[in-house]
Amino acid sequence: MEIPRALRIAARSMALGLLLIGSSCVEAPRSLGTQCDLASDCQAPLVCRLGRCRRECGTVRDCAIGTQCVTDPDGLGACQLEAETRCTGDGECPAPLVCRESQCVNECEDATRDCPPGAQCLESACVDPDGTLCRTDRDCAADQLCAPDLRCRDECRADRDCRDGASCVGGACRPIAPALDAGGQDAAGPDASGVDGGGTDGGAGGTDGGAVDAGGTTDGGADAASTPMDAAVDAATVDAGAECSVAGDCTAPRNATVDCVGGSCVSTCVAAFADCNGLPDDGCETNTETHRDHCGGCGMACPAGDACLGGCTSATVAQLAVGGTASCARWSNGRVTCWGSNSSGQLGDGLGGTSGAKQPVPVLVSGLTDATHVVQGGSHACALRPDATAVCWGTNSRGQLGDGTAGGTGVVRTTPTPVVGVADIVEIGTLGAATCARQSTGQVLCWGMQTDGRLGNGATSGSTGTPTPVTGLSDADALWTMNDHSCARRTSGEIWCWGDNQNRELADGTTTDRPTPVRVTAWEGIGVEAMEGWTLGSMARLADGRVLCVGFNGNHECGVGTFGSVLTPTPVVDVDTAVALAWGGCVRLSSDELRCWGPNDRGNHGDGTFDSPHDVPVAPVGVTGAVEVGAGLSHTCVRLSTGRVLCAGANNNGDLGDGTFEDRATFVPVVGLP
Repeated sequence: MEIPRALRIAARSMALGLLLIGSSCVEAPRSLGTQCDLASDCQAPLVCRLGRCRRECGTVRDCAIGTQCVTDPDGLGACQLEAETRCTGDGECPAPLVCRESQCVNECEDATRDCPPGAQCLESACVDPDGTLCRTDRDCAADQLCAPDLRCRDECRADRDCRDGASCVGGACRPIAPALDAGGQDAAGPDASGVDGGGTDGGAGGTDGGAVDAGGTTDGGADAASTPMDAAVDAATVDAGAECSVAGDCTAPRNATVDCVGGSCVSTCVAAFADCNGLPDDGCETNTETHRDHCGGCGMACPAGDACLGGCTSATVAQLAVGGTASCARWSNGRVTCWGSNSSGQLGDGLGGTSGAKQPVPVLVSGLTDATHVVQGGSHACALRPDATAVCWGTNSRGQLGDGTAGGTGVVRTTPTPVVGVADIVEIGTLGAATCARQSTGQVLCWGMQTDGRLGNGATSGSTGTPTPVTGLSDADALWTMNDHSCARRTSGEIWCWGDNQNRELADGTTTDRPTPVRVTAWEGIGVEAMEGWTLGSMARLADGRVLCVGFNGNHECGVGTFGSVLTPTPVVDVDTAVALAWGGCVRLSSDELRCWGPNDRGNHGDGTFDSPHDVPVAPVGVTGAVEVGAGLSHTCVRLSTGRVLCAGANNNGDLGDGTFEDRATFVPVVGLP
């Protein structure tokens, strides 16, 4: 029986909730840290956020020392528990947990011991045979939601499951008429998290509408009496409007700090950000270092066709680098801008590194002015420089930045850091919690997490922050890195691969992990020009325009028209003129058209639908003249011949760079670019 990967992961996450409370199987009411679907599952005053019973929060001040204030996709805050473990590989998880989708979860052997009541242990995963399976809320009937265990459930069972301003009626949250006080706020005021859920001042899940005052003496842009420079000053300090005794009483808008001054909350935009649109809900929404219409200050537009990169310039986008939940653009003048998740500092702007940090607009990578190539792995990124050295930034939990340190949990570098002990680099690539590089001599070196043998040096556990030679590879002329495995082509034409192989992704005919390179004849003699892959599979683009795929195919990741694992390299259907290949299942054809296949539940194929999966390639709508394509976990970006950059798909981390956090089923432009 083949179990969909998303179901396996979600089911294992259910077991993690039980692990956190030992052997207890108490269902209700549930205490701090236990798994939940609704707030009514939890003991008051705990609420259900991100699938766990948690304390609400507005800022980290509301959480216990050592914990962080994170937000769910609806923008509601809750304290991240110390017992929760985020990970990039199995080596970061305490036994018997393993790392799946960046979370430590439990793989089952015995249903009685390892699985929740009513679940079965099938193929090492806890599976609940009851309930309607779903991937998103759209898969469920009206008034139901898709719960964390991928089952359709009622939206509510009690009033506390609903936002402020709504009550539970017949399993659905129904709005109630708000009672307004004289000041126009909800009669009950903001909730315990500091995030106002109702009334007239912010909308459900939004920041209090008083947080950013569009009027008064601090307007969001240049008025008739001000110069563009006045606009930059006006947009920097914003009246938050709410009354306070201490700063902890205030909720900061996005990209702003907040303080209590004279009994009122006053917010100040951080660094290069400004409130140029004067709208309260999105805080300091504009980055004045990268937005061509507000370059250096609100209303200071660049000339037509110019970009804003710390000032107006005629530079153009030369390369895209799309990672898991973050993306970057390298410009012709050597500058780099990035957008999306910044929780590990992977945007390199010096401001990231805190849980929940995200930027839905491009920001400048700090101090990097001469990049010749950039790669974005999702939680860390690297760039090559003209002197053939490299810099990396983002999480360094396993030494993946190569700065010579051991790294560790929570260690991040929010600005570019030099890779030590290696030069003469001509090619660099990121893996999950690891990095590899090829030198002009043909030597390949890797650093970071060694789980699954992904560094190719013989080790299968631990990590290293120092570049280490891959065993036996001293004459490589091409290097292809994937999530947890890699391949290199030698000058002889032989292709050697190493790393995780549990789903036959190395195509060597086995399911044995390879901690040192093994020759893979299946990739030889067929004209492999490029390879891409994900955690459970690999794809190769051939010189004749075909694309071959091997590995896990539970969600049609291989695009071969059938369901189930692909045991040997097999052609993707209807693709025979590919000239570029993107991680995740997208290609650019010789006609400069795009074709994508596999999971599309977040709209990442840009075909105008959330239909998923696509078992054969489909064409995005409204995209012509593509010259480059890149794909992340659930989003896709494309660079056009006109210089524009468009993205589609998941957007809860600002992945699309369009200034919002809304998923898009069609391609939308990254804001602020020419």
